[in-house]
Amino acid sequence: MRMFHAASAALVLLFNATPAIAADRDGTGTRAEGWSGEVSTGVIYQEGDYGTDDRFETVAVPVTVTATKGRFHIGASLPYVRTSAPAGVIVSQGGLLGTPLLATGSPTLERSTREGIGDLTIQASVDLPLAGLATSLGTSVKLPTASVAKGLGTGKADYAVVGQVARPMGVLTPFLSLGYTVLGEPDGFDVHNTLSGSAGARMKLGAHTFAALSYSYEEAATETLADRQAIGIGLGTSLEDNMRLSLEGNAGLSEGAPSASIAARIGFGF
Repeated sequence: MRMFHAASAALVLLFNATPAIAADRDGTGTRAEGWSGEVSTGVIYQEGDYGTDDRFETVAVPVTVTATKGRFHIGASLPYVRTSAPAGVIVSQGGLLGTPLLATGSPTLERSTREGIGDLTIQASVDLPLAGLATSLGTSVKLPTASVAKGLGTGKADYAVVGQVARPMGVLTPFLSLGYTVLGEPDGFDVHNTLSGSAGARMKLGAHTFAALSYSYEEAATETLADRQAIGIGLGTSLEDNMRLSLEGNAGLSEGAPSASIAARIGFGF
């Protein structure tokens, strides 16, 4: 399950994070001349009731590969997901910030725990040259590789586009992102396309360390769920030229958001 993680100095889609949690691999902000890349993994945990009388818990372990050349970025991410939720609920990855579930009517009270491979997400983006601003435009597709029978996916492809702008101001970099997702509609469910976005700021704490604070919003994909709003904080650092660590936490501000989520990641550049 994707977290917004607030979850890359140039691209929200490419690195599964907001610009707040991203940094260039060398921590300097310089652009690589040739191809460069990163392989990363981590653990993501979410829990909440989403305005129901039941509790939902999800743990995901994504493996992500990204590559960059000049202004162009591509990436792919595949998670292993374990979730505990009422039967009749679909755990999904729709939306820029990772819509946690889709449901119609009241989910059955019977609770089930299921696990397996999640949906594969493929992403591409380009940095746009604007004086004094760091901007990018990206697109992504979620391919239905998760099990529909287990309720880990919708069995349909989703498509998204996102734009991002940031303005470096010394040690502080405010940022804003806006996305739109076209959701594939699974059998028996009534869903609609969603708008989403985030805003916040990243602060440089040292040569290779930064902290970030962000607010995120995502429109609900079904009438049975409230829109998702959350606030997040993060800390990231580069231990070596080819190694990055990040820790992110989020607190829900609405019934449509997880009550709490936390993510830890490690990435190795090549």
